[in-house]
Amino acid sequence: MRSLKSLSKVVFAVMALLLIVSPVFAAFPEKEITLIVPYSAGGGSDTTARIFAQFANKYFPKPIVVVNYPGGGGAVGQTRGSKAAPDGYTLTQITSSLTIQPLVKKLPYDYKSFTPIAQLVDSPDILMVRKDNEKLATAEKFIAFAKANPGKVRVGTSGTGSNDHFTMMVLQQQGGLKHTLFPLSADAKVNLLGGHVDAAAGGVEDVQDLPDLKAIMIFADKRDPSMPDVPTAKEMGFDWTSSVWRGIALPTGVSDEVVKYFDATITKVMADPEYVKTMGNLGIPVAYLKSAEFAEKIKEKAEVYKKLSGK
Repeated sequence: MRSLKSLSKVVFAVMALLLIVSPVFAAFPEKEITLIVPYSAGGGSDTTARIFAQFANKYFPKPIVVVNYPGGGGAVGQTRGSKAAPDGYTLTQITSSLTIQPLVKKLPYDYKSFTPIAQLVDSPDILMVRKDNEKLATAEKFIAFAKANPGKVRVGTSGTGSNDHFTMMVLQQQGGLKHTLFPLSADAKVNLLGGHVDAAAGGVEDVQDLPDLKAIMIFADKRDPSMPDVPTAKEMGFDWTSSVWRGIALPTGVSDEVVKYFDATITKVMADPEYVKTMGNLGIPVAYLKSAEFAEKIKEKAEVYKKLSGK
């Protein structure tokens, strides 16, 4: 009889706890969720975030609203996101620059300041030029001209400490190239189209549907099927591959329950055939990783760049 009474007390206590805890979490989200994009509107990062939010709103009971906070190669927006309340209502778009920037400049955050939620895409870096630029029309011409004309080739990147900026530095180091780097707060391809730089680093999607731009080199293990005539950096003598991964994260300290909720809901978004088709039509490769896998990848990448930087 005592054991039965004891068991009844335990069951009652558990039920009481569930009544207190479950309704609170079951209501999540109770309001709109902000998705901080730390880059300017119109670029590959912004496009990735807005398409994700568009389709996510089919599965989340409250809207995900995209807000741009550009500057510092992503540092302005990511600083804001890292300091947000860990309540699940402020997502931040994180990119490969998160594993590089803290190594090249002092920042109030690093990759440990975030809880990764999902990798959305993984796009190889490219070097691109305007199609009317004959002197830099191919990888061979770019390399030859940059070597013969120190400081004359202006290459735009998305900011100091960004993934593509680091890649252009590697070209300088490995190839003896003398191009001048321009870390830009605005999207590099916009500056390239405007004639403010001679070439720009970016992702495969940056030259999709832009007839005035073309890729001349891709930093992948093999050529991209969508641009089979563009050689890899390895083919041109550079021992380097690089890609821009983009994903979303919450501030460190968010509850496991919230992470599980995002994992389960975003999985539905990633499986939506219309989402996959829309991204594919824009040349943006979907490469979904759930929270735990994404966190492990970021940790590994951070260690690689730390060794390369000598820190």
